[in-house]
Amino acid sequence: MIELRPQQSERSAPSDELLPGFADLVVGISRLLVRLAALPPFRNARFTLADWVALSVLAKNPPKNSRQLANSLGVTRQRANQIKASLEQARLVSAVQSSEDARQKVLTVTNRGHAQLADINLQLQNVLASGLLGKERVLLRASKAVRILMRGLRTEGRPKRVEPDRKKKPRRRLTKMPRAGT
Repeated sequence: MIELRPQQSERSAPSDELLPGFADLVVGISRLLVRLAALPPFRNARFTLADWVALSVLAKNPPKNSRQLANSLGVTRQRANQIKASLEQARLVSAVQSSEDARQKVLTVTNRGHAQLADINLQLQNVLASGLLGKERVLLRASKAVRILMRGLRTEGRPKRVEPDRKKKPRRRLTKMPRAGT
């Protein structure tokens, strides 16, 4: 007996394993972030996971404005401004007027911010080393897999741009007009 299976393009719904697998991944990542945020380095420093990520990004690739920070973190500008305000209030970053564009404020990590980041990173390294030592390859593969998933989501979620059919109008040529009296 020959079994007929629809081609991938003929299917209207994703495969049965795709959505549950994706949901499991999202739940796992959410639980990982909650556990990470509850670790002593963050809890003791009264430092959020978002603050740590933003401070790490700013320390690694200075200087940035709020829009660039939002893009780096993958958050809205409003959320980036909230994080920036939190870091400024704690005096971990400073916002100074850009020398290139007076409308922009450039974020730089203060000495206090660098010290706080180094302290949290050291504590975090000690906490993570006990559970993740020897699993560096797994971390690299997981990071690569997340980047692949992000690329897939980036392209699938956007509507495709359709260009309207437009006939090109012939360009009018400017011709020299004969001068009067010639």
